[in-house]
Amino acid sequence: MKFTDAYIRGIKPTDKRFVITEPGGLSVRVYPTGSKVFYYIYRDIFTNTKKYEKIGAVGITSLGDARKQCTALRNLRDQGVQIKKQAAGKAPSGATFGDLVEAYLTSLDERGASSAAGYRTAFTNSIYPLIPPRKLVTQVTPDDVAKVISQKIQKGALTQANRTRSMLAAAFAFGIKYDHDPKYYGRGAVFKIQTNPVEVIRKQTDGEEARNRVLSKHELKYHFENMPISGYGTIHRLMVLLGGQRYIDIASAKVADIDREKNVYDPSRASKKNQRVNVLPLSPWSLRIIDEWLRVRRSDSEYLFPARPDARPSKNSKPWLTVDGSARAKAALVKTDPAANIIDPYKIMDLRRTVKTFMGEADDALGDDYHITNENKDLLQNHNLAQNVSAKHYDRHNYIKPKRQTLETWEKFLTDIVKIKPW
Repeated sequence: MKFTDAYIRGIKPTDKRFVITEPGGLSVRVYPTGSKVFYYIYRDIFTNTKKYEKIGAVGITSLGDARKQCTALRNLRDQGVQIKKQAAGKAPSGATFGDLVEAYLTSLDERGASSAAGYRTAFTNSIYPLIPPRKLVTQVTPDDVAKVISQKIQKGALTQANRTRSMLAAAFAFGIKYDHDPKYYGRGAVFKIQTNPVEVIRKQTDGEEARNRVLSKHELKYHFENMPISGYGTIHRLMVLLGGQRYIDIASAKVADIDREKNVYDPSRASKKNQRVNVLPLSPWSLRIIDEWLRVRRSDSEYLFPARPDARPSKNSKPWLTVDGSARAKAALVKTDPAANIIDPYKIMDLRRTVKTFMGEADDALGDDYHITNENKDLLQNHNLAQNVSAKHYDRHNYIKPKRQTLETWEKFLTDIVKIKPW
C-alpha cells in the first residue's frame, strides 16, 4: 500500500526499530523512541547489496517531498549512478541546520536515548520557528541562539531556557566531532562548523533550582490508598512499593518480565537512564497489586501497562502508558477529592525523592535489625555507583539479596503509614 499522512502518524513504535516500505522503495524507519525517518531502500547495482539512503525526518520532511526525493534517487540508481558518491559530491556549504539536527537526533535514536523523541518535538515546535531548518548550519550565529533562549526567558521558563541551550550545544558539538572523527578520516567535512555558537551564551544559573518537594505522610498515604485499580494507579503504587522506581522503568514493563518462580521483576532491556538492568525483588504485596491490575486489564498486549487503544497517535507515542497521562490522572484525583488536602502541588518524580527520604526515617525508627544503608538505597533505585573501571565494566551482579532486605524494611515502615495489610 502507499503511505498516507494519517497512516504514518498512526504507526506505533515497539521496543525494537523496524521499517515499513511502500512500492518504489520509499520507507519509514520507526525507532523505539517514537521517532520516524524517511529512507529510500534500494539494491545497489554494483555490489548487489541492500542500501539505505536517508531522506529526512517525518514531521520535518513532508510525505510529498519525501516521494520526490525518493523518485530522484531512484532515477539516479536506474541510470547507474552510485547514490552515495553522488550525495558525497554535494557542496559542503549545502549542509543545513536541519541536516545537523537530524544527524544528531538519529544518533540519539540509534543509542536508544529516551530523550530523542522529546528533543525532536522541542526542535520542531520551539527552535525551528526561529532558526529555520533550511538555514545553512555555518550561518547560525550566537545571536540566533540567543533569540531562541531569550524567548524562553521572557516567558519566565528559565529551566526550559537552559534545557534548550543544552540541546543546541550538544547538536553543534556533535557536528564538530562528526567532521573530525578519525574513524572516518578522509570522508571530507560535512558540516564545516568551526566553533560552537552556543558556547558564548550564558547559562541561566538562577533558573536551575533542584526540586526538593517531599510528600508528607498524609499525602503519601492518600496517594497510595486512593489511586484507582487502573494502569496509572498500579504504576504509582509499584513506584512507591518497589523503593521509588523511575516511572518509565515500571510503565514500560512487560508481562514476561515478571518472574514468578524467583519472585523478581527482571526487565528485558536496560534502563534508559544509565543502561544498567535493575532486577527488583517482588514481595507478596507487590505481586498482589500486579494481580489485581491483571484481573481488570482488558488487553493481550505484551506490555503490562499498554497504551490505550483509543489514544491519539503522535510522534511521541509509546506502546505503554505515558508519564503525561499519569500526571493528568494524579491531578484529577487530587482536584476532585476535597479530602486529599494537598496544599503544595507535587509531581510524579517527587514520589522517588519521597521514598528515599522516608527510607532514611525508617532506618532511624526501626532500629538496627532493619538497617537501610545509603548504598542499598542507591542499588534499589539503580543509581550509577560505579567509581572505577572494574565496577563500571565488569560488575554485572544484580544484588538481589540486599535489595530484598531493603524492601522488606521499607514495606514494614510503609505499612504503618498507609494502614493497609500487605497480604
